Amino acid sequence: MASDRWALAVACGVLGVIAGTSAAACTGSPPPDMAWVAGGQFTTGGEVGTPGAGAATPQPVTVDAFWLGRHEVSNRQFARFAAATGYVTAAEQKGADQHTRGSFVFRQLQRLRLDSTWWRLEPSANWRQPQGTGSDWAAIPDHPVVHVTLADALAYAHWAGGTLPTEAQWEYAARISRVGASKRAANTWQGDFPLHDSAADGHAGTAPVGSYAAGALGLYDILGNVWELTRNVDAAGRHAAIKGGSFLCNARYCNSARPGARQWQDIQASASHIGFRLAALPCR
Repeated sequence: MASDRWALAVACGVLGVIAGTSAAACTGSPPPDMAWVAGGQFTTGGEVGTPGAGAATPQPVTVDAFWLGRHEVSNRQFARFAAATGYVTAAEQKGADQHTRGSFVFRQLQRLRLDSTWWRLEPSANWRQPQGTGSDWAAIPDHPVVHVTLADALAYAHWAGGTLPTEAQWEYAARISRVGASKRAANTWQGDFPLHDSAADGHAGTAPVGSYAAGALGLYDILGNVWELTRNVDAAGRHAAIKGGSFLCNARYCNSARPGARQWQDIQASASHIGFRLAALPCR
């Protein structure tokens, strides 16, 4: 079956990433709607004195030229992939108990208590049903696809003729693609988190890709909207680095909508605030 072939290809890809030996395939011409990022040097990691999410230890890094998707992969794009290949995401698969694995969904709270949690594992949540039963990706086709694991993102990337960016590639592009301060550049949380999002930026929850001003490289949503998976995994091979913050980031809870910030995401789990964008490497 098509889905079986994709599962095998992706399993090999993820193992290669974890082993640190996976070299992304090059391409003579990039997938559509990608921006060229000229190579260069920068210092990776957190800015001195900046609080918030963790970051890599500051160190000089050289990045070769590459292409990067102008925006996050959308529901519409992922639907084409699923229809063409029969691919089934991790959240849609059944576990040993014959129930679907589901995915984590953010739930806005009515009041805040010591034991409060704004995340809920919804068995019916997946990319097709972003909020669980009763929701439909087709109602928000141009919003970023969410509820995808590292394997799911790599599967799409392979089908589309690209890869995922490394953490260094993503951060380098973000640092040189800042948007002018006078322009609304990111979909983040405004208001009292996690009780009320005023949607002063025009959106509560995810926004359609490309809704805000593009940066110098023509990249949209490089910060905010959804966290973006990269190909970098931790030493144990259990977590992937995610970058850029999401619609949940705010000054009180999360200071992650900055290039140097990073969080780790379990490679087998997915959530309603995590997506990805494509990268591609030129053949030399």
